[in-house]
Order: sequence, then C-alpha cells, then structure tokens
Amino acid sequence: MNRMTLQLISLVILIILFSGCVDINGSDADTSTQEYAGLIEVSSPEQIDQALASGPVLVELGSASCSACVAQKAVMEEIASEYQDQASVMYVDTRNARSLAMRFGVGYVPDSFVIVDMRDGQYIYMGDDGQNTTDRNGARFVGLTRKETLTATLDQAIEVRQGEVDLFEEEETSPAEMVEVTSFEEINQTLVTGPVLVEVGSESCSACVAQKPIMEEIATEYQGQARVLYIDTRRGAELAVWLGAGYVPDSFVIVDIENGQYVYMRPDGQTTNDRNGARFLGPAEKEPLVQTLKKAIEARQKS
Repeated sequence: MNRMTLQLISLVILIILFSGCVDINGSDADTSTQEYAGLIEVSSPEQIDQALASGPVLVELGSASCSACVAQKAVMEEIASEYQDQASVMYVDTRNARSLAMRFGVGYVPDSFVIVDMRDGQYIYMGDDGQNTTDRNGARFVGLTRKETLTATLDQAIEVRQGEVDLFEEEETSPAEMVEVTSFEEINQTLVTGPVLVEVGSESCSACVAQKPIMEEIATEYQGQARVLYIDTRRGAELAVWLGAGYVPDSFVIVDIENGQYVYMRPDGQTTNDRNGARFLGPAEKEPLVQTLKKAIEARQKS
C-alpha cells in the first residue's frame, strides 16, 4: 500500500512538472513575464544613461553559465518588480555584452552595483555605507548578494535622487585633474562615460614633466566630455609594458572598447586597434592632442 501510494505521488509530481513545462509558452508564462518585466538586459552604456535620466539604476554583471549569477538574477527580478516606478534594474551578460562588461572592469561574477546618477561624465555609485563615490571598486557587491543588502543600497540612492541632493558639492567647484591609473580596470571604467586621453611617462623624464601641465589643462577644459589619465612607467609598470611603451612621453586617445579591444583615434580622424598608428611620441603640443580628442568625442556621440 505504501509503495502504491509513493508511485501515485510520483506520477502526480511528474504530471505537474510536465504541465509546468508546457505552460512556459502559455498564459502562465505571460503572467510571469509581466511580473518581472522591469529587469532589462542591456549591452551599451547609452541604455544605462537613458535609464539614469529618470532615476537610479541597479546593475548586475553576470553570465548564464554561472549558477550564482542565475540565482542573483532571480533576486534582481524581484527587486525590479518591487521598484518598478522608482528605479531601473539592469542585467549585463558578460558574454553577449563583452565590451560593456570590460568597461566596468568586471572580473568575478556576479558583480552588482547601484548607480545614483551621472556628474561631469562620470557615474556616481552608491556604497552600502550610504556614501557616494566615482570609484566602482568601493561600491560593488561581488558574489551572490542578499536582496536586503541590495535594496538598502538602492533605497539610499532613491532618497538622494528624490531629495535633489547636490552630489560632491565641494568637488563641483574644483577643476578636473589628470588621474593616475595603474590597471586596465581603471581605464575601462573611465571609458564607460567617454573617451580618454592617456599619457605614459616618468617623473625622471623632463619632457614628461613638461607634458603634464598640458594634459592638466586639457582635463579641465574637457571636463564632462572626456577624461585624461596618466600612467607612470614605474608605478604602472605592468600596464606600460602591455601598451608597449618604450620612449616617453607616449600619449594617445582611446575612443572606446569593441570586441574586447581598445579603439584608438588617430590624428587624421581614423580609428584603429593598432596603438602604434595613433600615438604621439615625445613632447606633444596641446593643439594636436585636443583635435584628436575632439574627433574621439564626436565618434562616441555618433555611436
């Protein structure tokens, strides 16, 4: 009798499971889609920027082949449904949107974070401590993260947007500066919001020291449109070697990332994946650098 009962129960379970599979294409599936319609898969920064116009954005970087990412995505879907009129929830597949994932400098997934707004061409992230920052490394949740942690951070971002708080009030009056970087992740994160002008140099090089004030002028003049970065051949040795920097100063403009490769802007307005054809070796005058940067900005605006 017990065996027969178990067989009947097993049969009922199989029927229910089979019915569920059939209903994936039926009315029940449609209801589920509407319930979680707020979760949006994106592949370009423009989609994120558009969403930011109406409120903060919660983002997950993940992969379909990652079990933790699949579990995290279900959490994101719940949040998307609950916060439908207050914030946007977006998903970036690291395989389908490789260029966008690289811009955020993703390594381990799932990698989640909240973007409050954009200021001077930079994303402003919300840390779990309620502090705003332009450094994503200090505001991301790596690995499977609890819903409560994410919603608490998102709530703080929503309060900032609704309260019209002036983010970085002290920094707003300060001129933009050339930022020193030592990793690809820092370059990639900067590329999310626009092109970058880079100088590879050394403090022991007099020509590099002379080049630096020019770069700082450009950083101030093009604040909000592009960023200016500096790589020291000693402190950023690994990065400098990868770029093939030999003679310094060595300056160049990166327009964007496509198919996992940097796209450089040449002085003649042509883009290339070959940095050798787009770099300024030795002391460079301000005007050629500015003209090349302008072309990169125009290329990004058209894309």
